[in-house]
Amino acid sequence: MRERLWFIPSLFSLVGVAAAVVLLSIDHQLDGNSDWLPAPLRTTGSAARTVLGALIGGLVTVAGLVFSLTMLLVSQMASQYGPRLIRNVFDRNLTQSTLGLFLGTIVYSMIVL
Repeated sequence: MRERLWFIPSLFSLVGVAAAVVLLSIDHQLDGNSDWLPAPLRTTGSAARTVLGALIGGLVTVAGLVFSLTMLLVSQMASQYGPRLIRNVFDRNLTQSTLGLFLGTIVYSMIVL
């Protein structure tokens, strides 16, 4: 299963969902009492929505670029070196972790938004 492209990114997505649920429940427990926070960390709901919306837009763009470049690399390797080397790209945890990090952050941001 680890050799599949989407196994590690799906784990990162599940971690993003779990982090969003846990951190939102902690936020609800605090009940808007932010007097203990330093002044630069205090914000309003509309400002947080604006920042999260911009973050999601940028991350979706970057994740699409990373996925497109990965597929370009796979097609170039298949045409020049043969299909047996495609496994080297998918076996590398760096490619899967990069996609997973972007995907997990997008999922977390969308749930919090």
